[in-house]
Amino acid sequence: MGEIQTIKVGDWAVSPAQNLLERDGLSVKLKPRAMDVLVYLAEHAGEVVSTDELISTVWQGRVVGDGTIYQSINQLRQALGSDTRKAGYIETISKRGYRLVADVELIPESAAPLQPRNWNGVAAAAVVIAAVVLGLTSRLRNGDVPASVAVLPFADMSPDGDQEYFGDGIADELLNELVRLDGLHVAGRTSSFSFKGRNEDLKVIGEALNVGTILEGSVRKDGDRVRVTAQLIDASDGYHLWSETYDRELLDIFVIQEEIAKSVSGALGVRLGVGGVNAFRGAGTRNIEAYEAYLLGRVSRGDESMRLFKRATELDPNYAAAWSMLGIRTLELHWTSNPEEADEIRERAFSYVLRAVELDPESAQATSLLGTMHFANRDWILGEAAHLKALALLPDRANLSQYGNCLLRAGRSADALLQWEKAEAVEPALGLRPFRVHVALAQGRFADAKDVMAQVVPPHRIIEYGLSIALNEGDSEGIKATIAAMPATAISTTALYSPVLSAFDSPETVLSILRATYADKGSRWPSKLNDIALLAAYFGDPELALQIIGEETRSSHVRFHTVWYSMMSEVRQLPGFKELVTDLDLVEYWRANGWADLCQPLGNDDFECT
Repeated sequence: MGEIQTIKVGDWAVSPAQNLLERDGLSVKLKPRAMDVLVYLAEHAGEVVSTDELISTVWQGRVVGDGTIYQSINQLRQALGSDTRKAGYIETISKRGYRLVADVELIPESAAPLQPRNWNGVAAAAVVIAAVVLGLTSRLRNGDVPASVAVLPFADMSPDGDQEYFGDGIADELLNELVRLDGLHVAGRTSSFSFKGRNEDLKVIGEALNVGTILEGSVRKDGDRVRVTAQLIDASDGYHLWSETYDRELLDIFVIQEEIAKSVSGALGVRLGVGGVNAFRGAGTRNIEAYEAYLLGRVSRGDESMRLFKRATELDPNYAAAWSMLGIRTLELHWTSNPEEADEIRERAFSYVLRAVELDPESAQATSLLGTMHFANRDWILGEAAHLKALALLPDRANLSQYGNCLLRAGRSADALLQWEKAEAVEPALGLRPFRVHVALAQGRFADAKDVMAQVVPPHRIIEYGLSIALNEGDSEGIKATIAAMPATAISTTALYSPVLSAFDSPETVLSILRATYADKGSRWPSKLNDIALLAAYFGDPELALQIIGEETRSSHVRFHTVWYSMMSEVRQLPGFKELVTDLDLVEYWRANGWADLCQPLGNDDFECT
């Protein structure tokens, strides 16, 4: 790099020897290292310059972290007057480096190599850290930074670019620790991770997630070494509140995560007046192989995911989080299984979740999952207790959406809606609003149900929701149009819906088709049992609808919320319905925890549902 006398960068006149920027009578003094970075970027204007290249050239190969480079880049952006993430002068190229995009004119004095400035790396780091800490303390005490944070996935900077799962895992662990800090609002994982790979402006992210600070970073894993860089940023202006780089043995990853969580929570705790994370829970294992299997399981699906979580539990039988995820994946399998296999699969999932709770009774995730399992087993009172315990462990953060789903099946639609609204406040990107359709149908608000469907229901669920709305509304033309729009290639369409459509004007013929379909266990598609029950009620056979619901509820293939739809009022009047909810122990649950929206007690021994 040649010695530069003067550089024109956009509208700025740059004097490297004086560390000075000048424009229209305005002078800005740069730190020497920031000036070195600007000079190098200017000499390579329009090219992508990697962090490794900057370290090698500007820092002369000294051991520095990505956070140090981020600080210099941010100083330059602030001095030049460009936004932290926008490309007014310096553009961030995700996972690659930086590029100077302004017009540049270089006036070289000689071709001699650039001489390193008289800059002590250790001392500089100390100065930077001190400045950051002092500035952070001042800003937090003055209330400039809201007590809220989003943890973004850590970028994979590994040589082979194959450690994305590892960066995601680190972010996950940090989020799980920070959420335990009293008084700190932490954006949910789904919402934070929705910005993965988008290189979005931090201010936009902060506004979307309703947070004042953002924790982001990178991971570089190479053999048995790992470099993790983390930085806490004010989302409103891109100001670096804290940053650090950890260059360690891979086995130290758990210690690194602990240090980052404590540093961030401690920094934010300045404003909150608390001491940070009092009991760091960590990844739940110190076995690096088990940890990697767990992380890979999180990003895998199907049999491969199950295999990886099982591997994690084999490597560390006390790994509670792995047992919990094994339970989740097994429960997912249960929802799509044949009725003959459902009970065994559900019991297996239950055993995994119980193991997780035994190993870690303070895990809100495992406890909430246990609540969901109890509800699936019709142990309503135990399910309620587990969900409430999970909320006590982690208020407004335990699996609120699952609790809402359980309440919906128990007929408490209004309470379910309340939990979904709380969940949406934490996880705006979770996609819970379609569930409002179920509440609207239970309350007979068909126009509201249509509005929700039009706004937020995913395209692949439009037909499913549309059929439920049309059936509840009694819209025969809407029912026929929805069935006609179903994929002609689907087995269920040719075996069930097409015959129903053909015989639509003959209710008895349709009912014969429904009875035959239900009687043929080989053609019982678990996902279509709801529709068979609803169609039976619509075409005038509430007894068949109740039979389907009663027989299949125990295998959880009919999601019990169907029975609370407004069109199922006649079903709820049948003597068999009162017997069903009593046998399912729902009445005992209602008396203990609150009655279903459509049911009420009649003295101490009886009740009625409308």
